[in-house]
Amino acid sequence: MVKNGRRMAQAHVVEWERVHGPKPEGHDLDHLCQVRNCVNPAHLEAVTRTVNIRRSRATKLTEADVLMIRASAHRGTRQRYLAGMYGVSQSQISRVVRGEDWK
Repeated sequence: MVKNGRRMAQAHVVEWERVHGPKPEGHDLDHLCQVRNCVNPAHLEAVTRTVNIRRSRATKLTEADVLMIRASAHRGTRQRYLAGMYGVSQSQISRVVRGEDWK
């Protein structure tokens, strides 16, 4: 955290705003370089929280996976089987199929 005028802010946000102006309302700054301590504005992109989470290293499913899961489920493949295939929980598969995740 660094002091930016009268408020405290994360260093990467201060650098982004110095170069690009205010961060868009409702957006996160995604570290394209995957280095969370990086403050280089060229390595940052303003994206929605959903996009930022999908790009995260912790995300197990890709967009292609989601399309395959939905197609397989609609053809009758059991969710428990798909969960094992993709290394996620059956409840995660259920949320993907229902469109609650990866809208």
